[in-house]
Amino acid sequence: MKARLVTLAAAAALAITSLLAGPATPALAGPPGFFSLGLYPTLDACHQAGKEKAVIFGPVYICEAHQIPGYGTWYELWMH
Repeated sequence: MKARLVTLAAAAALAITSLLAGPATPALAGPPGFFSLGLYPTLDACHQAGKEKAVIFGPVYICEAHQIPGYGTWYELWMH
């Protein structure tokens, strides 16, 4: 009887925690072999940063658009 109460209490605590935390979402990952070097407000700024950083990291980069609520479109620079 006591074990059942402990189990029910643990299940209730887990359910409440899940409700308060919201739905679980997986972390977004970048393209394989790439790493993020920041967000830029325009596509031109992202391309300029990619060209400047190419001297250090190499010429392969991606500017990925993201819609950020309240801030509009920003571009994430991914370098290989």
